Amino acid sequence: MKKLIIIFLCIISLGLIAQRNSAEVFPYIHHARNSALETDSLNLYFSFPCIAFEGEYGIEYDGDYIYTTSWISDSIAKYDIDGNLIEQFVIPEVANVRDMAYDGEFCYGGTNDYFFYVIDMTTKTLLIKFDLPVRVHSIAFNEEENTFWINEEGSQVIYEVDLYYGKRDSIVIERADSIYITGLAHGPRYSWPPDLWIFCQDSSQSLLLKYNIETKQQVGNEIDLSSLVTE
Repeated sequence: MKKLIIIFLCIISLGLIAQRNSAEVFPYIHHARNSALETDSLNLYFSFPCIAFEGEYGIEYDGDYIYTTSWISDSIAKYDIDGNLIEQFVIPEVANVRDMAYDGEFCYGGTNDYFFYVIDMTTKTLLIKFDLPVRVHSIAFNEEENTFWINEEGSQVIYEVDLYYGKRDSIVIERADSIYITGLAHGPRYSWPPDLWIFCQDSSQSLLLKYNIETKQQVGNEIDLSSLVTE
């Protein structure tokens, strides 16, 4: 469990740093810290700079390596768990990936379009482009149900999608202020209650939210990730 927590925090931290290196700027987001918000805190165990290319934005860990992608090009980087850049490569017909998910075998990449990529990172091949009725900006894989949680850019609605039957469920992020969702992650397998982690920005902070999938309610306080890392 401790190892999983360290890896989780590592990936969150890398993702935040990556987005700051060449952020896809949301015009209504300003990063002035708002100390009035009540937040939980986390210990930062590990972080490293993104040095492979401009626009490192999407990120996924497959148990052995950390992969990052560029939202403005076709570049993909492979890091080891210590943050050392192993290689940079391109997969034909794969580009502009903004968020990724992993099912234990393959990676899935959303590009803010009506499809997502199914990628074998080991062989560096695109297996298929899967069409969907919603734009896939952020994506997470639900192991228990074999479904995906997907968010469209600028929307505060997160859909659960069954690849055979379409939309199954949805969660609406109900807040007085607007947020910009840039990443999703499903909780550990067999965790209870089931949860969905949401990385987003509001008018002042970079926040990590946790939502209970069954109740569709936020669990705990916002976690301000901008307080955990430095530029």
